[in-house]
Order: sequence, then C-alpha cells, then structure tokens
Amino acid sequence: MIQYECSHGHKRRDAHFHPIKKGAVSHTLWGISLCFCLMVFYLYGGLP
Repeated sequence: MIQYECSHGHKRRDAHFHPIKKGAVSHTLWGISLCFCLMVFYLYGGLP
C-alpha cells in the first residue's frame, strides 16, 4: 500500500493531514469572520 508522509514524519494511507484541530480558537475565528461578513453585508445594503 502507498503511504503518505507529512513534514513531521507521520505516515497514513490516506492523504488527509489536518494541522489545525477544531477547538475554541477555530470556532472563534469563524465566528468573527461570520460577524464581519454580516456587518459588511448590512452596511452595503445587501444584494442589489
């Protein structure tokens, strides 16, 4: 079987290496991004 190796030496059969784990930091980032997008959408009057 083919094994893929990441830069840290981990080996897996599938090529899915996720360096960022879901947690408080990632949830905070997408929440802030969503709020920013909603504010921009509101300030510019929505869709034409």
